[in-house]
Amino acid sequence: MSVAVGPAGATEQVTARVTAVEDAGVTLAVEAKAKPGAKKRPPVARQVPWAELGTGRVQVEFGRAGAGEEHGPDDESPDDDGGEQ
Repeated sequence: MSVAVGPAGATEQVTARVTAVEDAGVTLAVEAKAKPGAKKRPPVARQVPWAELGTGRVQVEFGRAGAGEEHGPDDESPDDDGGEQ
């Protein structure tokens, strides 16, 4: 997502992934800004209180290289009604 974060009058626009949501705010994995062609650096965790979280734009991610997640919609799971398939 692309979102404005920071105190009023001093916000910055960042591209980040929400990694945790709590009563006090959210934790974002903020992508480091880099020059075109530069080696990509790992995201940096940033705690953002609700009062400092501005409007954002959701960016849909269809796949993520190196995510290490093997769970998806085709994974076997019990039916919602508790019955067998």
